[in-house]
Amino acid sequence: PIYWYTDKTLGGAYGFNTETSPGAVVPPLESIKKMIPEEHLWPIDEFWEFHCGLNEFSTLDRYRRALNRRYGEQAGVEEFALKAQVLNYELMRPMFEAFRANKGAATGIIQWMLNAAWPKMYWQLYDKFLMPTGAFYAARKACEPLHLLYSYGDRCIYIVNDYLKSFRNLKATIRVMDINSAQVLNRSFAFDAEPESSAKVFELPELKKISTTYFLDIRLNDDKGIEIGNNFYWLSTRPDVPDYDTKVKPWPYYTPSKEFADLTALNSLPFSKINLNYHAESTNQQKKIAVTLNNIGKTIAFFIELKISDKKTGETILPVFWEDNYVSLLPGETRTIETAFPAIKDQAVLTINGWNLENSFL
Repeated sequence: PIYWYTDKTLGGAYGFNTETSPGAVVPPLESIKKMIPEEHLWPIDEFWEFHCGLNEFSTLDRYRRALNRRYGEQAGVEEFALKAQVLNYELMRPMFEAFRANKGAATGIIQWMLNAAWPKMYWQLYDKFLMPTGAFYAARKACEPLHLLYSYGDRCIYIVNDYLKSFRNLKATIRVMDINSAQVLNRSFAFDAEPESSAKVFELPELKKISTTYFLDIRLNDDKGIEIGNNFYWLSTRPDVPDYDTKVKPWPYYTPSKEFADLTALNSLPFSKINLNYHAESTNQQKKIAVTLNNIGKTIAFFIELKISDKKTGETILPVFWEDNYVSLLPGETRTIETAFPAIKDQAVLTINGWNLENSFL
């Protein structure tokens, strides 16, 4: 994947970038099945390419190369669709966060584009069917007005404040865990966030004797000790290496990769267990639901997706935009996530799926 760093010497995009994107953004499995005939769902073929773009955007080759190298080969369309949402998230969040970390010098960025006009594999935060992709929730996370983020470029944590007021006595908690969810680092400290600012608050130290794939969890608490923000990253001791010296200047404009980060250890994550409770309220037009997830296992519950489905048809009710989704929970962690969706006559069904959930639905 391509992380968009703001850089003065290697062609980075200081200023206002009016049209940029990771490019391919594969939709979730449910949408793929609406687009591709069953007999062509796997392996990927010309039926998939029909739903790509034109010319240099006519295939998923660049996307699949990054996906395979970073997360491992896929055995079928179900595994491909899940790993695609993880890659979508990982591509979109740092694109926005790099600009936010450089707030002031970098004044803004516009993702091309918000949504698709027809069923396709490119340029969308949510698709033709109004189904959000992992990229949608990555952009939502990255653009929180008061936000703690990790910068891939310098391995530092930044606080970004888009408000016109300051925040005093904020508290950050930085945790690093290995692939087995064992804690390697835990630091907490207080700081202030000035109005309309971005500031470096912590530099991640060199991590010795840690698994090739590891996790970074950062939390933000207000001056009363209440958690007001969280951010979760899956990282590699083997970094992506851009090929800045390439003599080929490819279109679309991007920097090819010499080497890819190794995140394949995610495939060996132990199963986790989630307890789920919810509270729902209905009106004539919509239903509101608050879902409480509790990770009762001993390992991180990675990349949990919440969905509301029609009990009669089994299809996801759309549009539904959760306040957060594709979340990861530490062992013992509890989190409540809310949404609202159109009221339907038949009973709606709440489902959860995840990378390593033992109980993947309710």
